[in-house]
Amino acid sequence: MIGVRLAVLTNIPTPYRSVFFDRLAFELQRNKGELLVVYCARTEWNRHWKLSDTDLRHPYWFAPGMSGRVGDYTLHVNAGVLRRLRQFRPTAVVVGGAWNMPASMAVAFLGRRVGLGKPILWSEGHADAVLNASGPIAWLRRLVLRRFEVFAVPNARGERYITGEVGPGRTFMRLPNVVDDEFYTPAPPEMREALRRQKGLNADETVFVQVAQLEERKGVLELLQAFARLREQHVSARMVLIGTGRLASRIMTEYARLLNDGSLRMTGNLPAEGVREWLRAADVFVLASHRDPNPLSVIEAALTGCPLILSAWVGNALELLDPHRNGWLVENNTPSELNKAMENAVLSASELVGMGQHSRDIAMRDFGLGRVVEDFVRHISTTRLTSPTPTRHSPHA
Repeated sequence: MIGVRLAVLTNIPTPYRSVFFDRLAFELQRNKGELLVVYCARTEWNRHWKLSDTDLRHPYWFAPGMSGRVGDYTLHVNAGVLRRLRQFRPTAVVVGGAWNMPASMAVAFLGRRVGLGKPILWSEGHADAVLNASGPIAWLRRLVLRRFEVFAVPNARGERYITGEVGPGRTFMRLPNVVDDEFYTPAPPEMREALRRQKGLNADETVFVQVAQLEERKGVLELLQAFARLREQHVSARMVLIGTGRLASRIMTEYARLLNDGSLRMTGNLPAEGVREWLRAADVFVLASHRDPNPLSVIEAALTGCPLILSAWVGNALELLDPHRNGWLVENNTPSELNKAMENAVLSASELVGMGQHSRDIAMRDFGLGRVVEDFVRHISTTRLTSPTPTRHSPHA
C-alpha cells in the first residue's frame, strides 16, 4: 500500500522521539504518505530537556488542554483530539506515551466509531516493569489494552506481556526504541585520549559510567556497594553517575569518602553533548536497574562503543548484550554479582575497545534509525488497519 497517512498521539516531544518522527515523516513522504504527530503537552514535571518548535522537523499539532501532577504521573487532559485526527483522515493512528491519558482512551474507545480505523498501541512495557500488576489500575489497563487489535512492541518480551494482558489473536509489529545513531558514535583514539585528559582520567584506570535517574529502581545503591568493594580490592577504577534523583543526597552522605578521593563523580543532568562526551571517555557502561522497560541510555552507550554491564531486568538487555563478547549480564543484581561483573571488566584497553565495537555493531544492526523506520513503514503499509467509515444517515433522507 502506498500513501499511508499516519497519525501519532503521544504525550510530549522528546529528543529521541523527535529524531524518530523526523525520519518517519521523511520515509512516509518518500512513499507518498504523510505524518501528523499530536502532542498532549510541551513538557512534564520530571523531564529536563528543552525543545523549541524549531527542533521539531516533522508535522505536529499541540492539542489544547491542561496538565496536572498526580504523584509521579503527569495527567494531560486535552480537547479536540478526535476532531483533529478525523480531519487528517489517517490510515492508522498510533497511540504512544501512555495508555492512561484521556486522549489515548478516547482513541481506543471512540476512534473507530468516528472512522479512524484500527488504532495501534505503541507499548514499551513488559511484565517485569509493571508497577501495578493487580488491583483497579491493572483492571483498567487491561480494559483499555483490549480495545486495541494491533500493537507495536520493541521485542519479544513486550509481545509476551501484551498477549498475557489481552489474550491471543492480536497483530504485532516490532518497533525498537531508537536514538540518533549519527550523533552517538565512538570517538577516534586521539579525541578519546583528549577527552580523558580533559576530565582528569588516568590512562590506566577503568572508568564505569551510568546514565540514569538516581532512584532505587535503577539499582544505584547496589551498584555503589559493588564499586566500593572494587575500590577496597585496590583496583584502579572510577565511577561516574550521570543524572539526578531522590537518592542524590543519600549518596553524597554515605559515599563521601569516594567522592572526596575522586573515584566517584556525580555530574547531575547533562545535555546530550555532555552525555556523549562521558560515554566516549568511558571504558564500560553499567545499568543495574531492578525495573526498566527499554532504556535508551543503553542504546546510546552501545552506539558510542561501550562494553556493557546490564542487569537482567533491563528490558533491552537481551537484544543489546552478547555475554562475554560485548559485556556481562547480571542475573540477580546483587552487590556481589555486580562486583564480579566489574572485576571481569577490568581488562586491557584493546580488549575493551574490541568489545565496544561489537556493541556498536549490534546496535546498528538492530536499532539503527534508518532500518527501524523503513521496517515500521513497511509493516504499516502491509498490515490491514482500516475499517469502513461508519455510515451516517441524514434525517432528511
